[in-house]
Amino acid sequence: MRIVQTFWTAGKDPLHESFGWLHPEYNLMSWALSCLSLRAHYDEVALYTDSVGKHLLIDTLKLPYTEVNVVFDNFKCLPQHWALSKIKTYSLQTEPFLHVDGDVYISKPLPEDVIHSPLVAQNREIGTSYYKHMMNRIQSRPEIKLPEYVVKGLNEESVASYNMGFFGGTDVDFIQRYCDEVFHFMDSNKMNDPTSIGANLDCNVFFEQVIFAVYADREKRKVSSVLGKDMHDKGYTRSEFCNLMAFNKHHIHHLLGGHKRNPYVLRMLVHATKRRHSKVFLRIMEICPDLKGKIFASPLIKTNHQTGYLPYLAHIEKKRNEWGRLNLEELIEHEEVAPTEEEIKATVEENRKDTMIYLSPYLDIFTLESPLGKEMEEYMRSRLSCGPHFPLKDIALTPTFSGYGYIETPLLPIDLFIIKVLSLSRDNCQGLREKILQNYFKGPINDFRQNYMNNSIGRLSVNRIINFKKEKL
Repeated sequence: MRIVQTFWTAGKDPLHESFGWLHPEYNLMSWALSCLSLRAHYDEVALYTDSVGKHLLIDTLKLPYTEVNVVFDNFKCLPQHWALSKIKTYSLQTEPFLHVDGDVYISKPLPEDVIHSPLVAQNREIGTSYYKHMMNRIQSRPEIKLPEYVVKGLNEESVASYNMGFFGGTDVDFIQRYCDEVFHFMDSNKMNDPTSIGANLDCNVFFEQVIFAVYADREKRKVSSVLGKDMHDKGYTRSEFCNLMAFNKHHIHHLLGGHKRNPYVLRMLVHATKRRHSKVFLRIMEICPDLKGKIFASPLIKTNHQTGYLPYLAHIEKKRNEWGRLNLEELIEHEEVAPTEEEIKATVEENRKDTMIYLSPYLDIFTLESPLGKEMEEYMRSRLSCGPHFPLKDIALTPTFSGYGYIETPLLPIDLFIIKVLSLSRDNCQGLREKILQNYFKGPINDFRQNYMNNSIGRLSVNRIINFKKEKL
């Protein structure tokens, strides 16, 4: 299957225009992750773009597209009708294809029986009130001319629509006719004439998704679904579509709509891009000079007026300023070697001799004043997500490119013991476990103590306090 993607800059600078994302760099990370995830499973991934897009994605970021088509330099389309660029890409295909949006990532090949169907879309959408309001706005404009079959479809109780995160198929002839329907709608209503009344009408979902669905229904064409189920247009949850921390557990990731501006989702995007493709991440950092400043910016945390919090917050600010001056390559390398949760679990449970464990060179430990006081304790437990019985004294701080640039980890006595052992010398997984079992616990070793130890090692690794490195024996 030929995979194609569309990157149209609409005459804007991608280094300063966010294109729906919170900041421009997230758009670039998304394109990198999308292209590289597709190339991991498909030999042919073609890009349709303009000269600016080609310079950015190909010449600068060096994304491994197998074919580049510069077709949008003279594309007469208003920026607000951005989906029309995708329609043009569809129309240029002369053989079976699957178009994939730049905010879509895959962890494994797509089902062969699906993508080789005559018509393919991500999923059919069940329109909610949002759809109805959008359609009502279009129908309320008497100057907007709609085909009769479209008017009939819009009068249905639920407006037909398909999410086009994935779109294509083997029936290229039908797809060409659908594209002609869209072009006719846009041309007949002068949608790209800035002086026309309809030019400012928000109708991307309509001319791309709804017209296709209504047209396919009229022609009684079956549309295969990559997702395998229908979705409410407001049903694309973060846990199902945006959990990039469990990248391989989910077949498809699609950061659509408001997810592009969700700080938590964006932290996962940063982590996934950096860990999986560190060289490309570094290139993005190099061309977005303020990216590092955003990551290591002042904390976006409202502080209480009580001065008891200030020493801790001041210390965090000091460390973040120090980390912000570190060499980017060093920080990226430090996070790149961090194992996934699955790798941590396997390494610890298998008690590997060939895996060395060492402390992060950037580890910092802050000891809270004692006693804290009721208000201070409540604040810190809330901040650190600590239960009422969790010791609240020593806090580990480590740098990261995610979030606000640091990780806070309240430490248990066993955590402190492990840190002390590794501060003397690094050790392999088996050796560290033996030292813990022999010197930390009193009494017989049972399954509970084994699991307690393993959980501590895992927690310290996830929070970048310790790292694993596999070595030849």
